[in-house]
Amino acid sequence: MMFARPEPRFAAFAMVIGLLWGLQGHSAHAQVQAQVKAQAKAQAKAQADVQDPQTALAAVAQERQEFQAWQLACFKGQQGGEARAGCSISTRFDLQASADQADQRNTLLIFSITYSPATAGPVGVLSLPLGVYLPSGLALVFGGSQSLRLPFETCNQTGCHAGLLLNPELDELLQDGQSLEVMFQDERQQTIKLPLSLKGYTAASQALALRQAAS
Repeated sequence: MMFARPEPRFAAFAMVIGLLWGLQGHSAHAQVQAQVKAQAKAQAKAQADVQDPQTALAAVAQERQEFQAWQLACFKGQQGGEARAGCSISTRFDLQASADQADQRNTLLIFSITYSPATAGPVGVLSLPLGVYLPSGLALVFGGSQSLRLPFETCNQTGCHAGLLLNPELDELLQDGQSLEVMFQDERQQTIKLPLSLKGYTAASQALALRQAAS
């Protein structure tokens, strides 16, 4: 098997809101944990709705815009009888089965960023398939040196999720870099490194901030 480069096409379930980085105190952490679990549940429901034509996602993307490896998606409408609206930017890493099956890819990693009312700033979530080694969490490695370790906060049928608050320092690292490595361990505790392209991140994040300011 070989790894495929990310595609600029994303499923609706990539619209998931993130969690904690840089917050202080147990109560704040507990609040963010609860938010992440709620969003992971919404992500699972969105995926189920997409797969079921009888309850298909009515919140059709009103806007999609590509920024190299990143994509902006804005939604507004009804999903499962609930009103949903918002924008996110995201990128992903796909696993390709073989060279002659280029259109058959399984998403191995999604990095999605949006604005959260709970934090009043951009938050991100990294989603990986089930089967990761939870105690080790994951690490974001910038330029092969600077790193940020994150715990997995929750798992559901869509995968396991870890997240962060994009403070100015982290946002600067994302804007200045060309690539980002995500490191984690599988259930055999073997370390896996996946690259994510940061090309287009700056333009995508600026577009997201403009949509947030206009909302």
